[in-house]
Amino acid sequence: MNSHRKETIIMKRLSLINGAWRNIRLAIVFTLTSAVVSTFAIAASAGALTSATPCKTIGATRVINGTPHECVRVGNKRQWQVRAGATTTTTTTTSTTTTVPRADQIRPGSDLTRQNLRGINLAGRDLSTARAPYADFTNANLSGAFLMSFNLASATLKGANLSGATGGWLYFNGANLEGANLSKANLRYSNFDAHVDNDTIRVNLRNANLTEAILAGSTFENADLTGASARNADLSSTNMQKAILRNADLTSASFRRADLHDADFTGATLGSNWRSQFEGAQFGKTIWVDGTEWSSMPTRP
Repeated sequence: MNSHRKETIIMKRLSLINGAWRNIRLAIVFTLTSAVVSTFAIAASAGALTSATPCKTIGATRVINGTPHECVRVGNKRQWQVRAGATTTTTTTTSTTTTVPRADQIRPGSDLTRQNLRGINLAGRDLSTARAPYADFTNANLSGAFLMSFNLASATLKGANLSGATGGWLYFNGANLEGANLSKANLRYSNFDAHVDNDTIRVNLRNANLTEAILAGSTFENADLTGASARNADLSSTNMQKAILRNADLTSASFRRADLHDADFTGATLGSNWRSQFEGAQFGKTIWVDGTEWSSMPTRP
């Protein structure tokens, strides 16, 4: 074999070796890059799901970094934690279609957060422990439904029918129930107070129908019941601090043992036996029906 041929063979072998080594280096770089990207993605995901900031009301919900959180008790503290089974919401440039659940798909414990349920018919259904913060129930029919521990924080229930609904311990924090019908509903110990994170967002019960509703022990702090009809309603032992009941029809409604500090009853209608309606109630800077301020039982209707 002459020297020229030997040199040619050697050069070909060196070329093959260099090509193989180049491919190995590219594979190593690709593997390392993928690992780094995955590590950052996992870290970012973990950071978005481990928020543990303090909260106020057990059971309240909110979305933090695109992930549903719930207010829970941890030791002697209350803090936001990722809700069990929650998934992170990712914003993309592509359009997505939200599937609205049918009435027959909604069961106890369902997650209806931010769902559009306008006009849905859930009459007589068991919705206990369901979560529907920020959901829209405008003109929905929930009459006769069982609503034990239903979370409706910041939900819209304008014109909704909750007549005859039963349960208790509902969360209406910051909800809009303007014109809603709660007549003969039995929803004891429910929260109708301002939004847990913003005391200026009042629960809106303007012109709502609370006739013969049983709401004993509930919280209406900062709630707006202007023009509401609460004839013969049981509002005993309620927290009505800073509630607005202007021009409300409170004929024969019971406010026995209620906390009425800073409540406003201007223009409200009371029954002929109004004193018994307010037996044991607490007054303090309470604006009475005639616009006067009282810190004890008023002497005139």
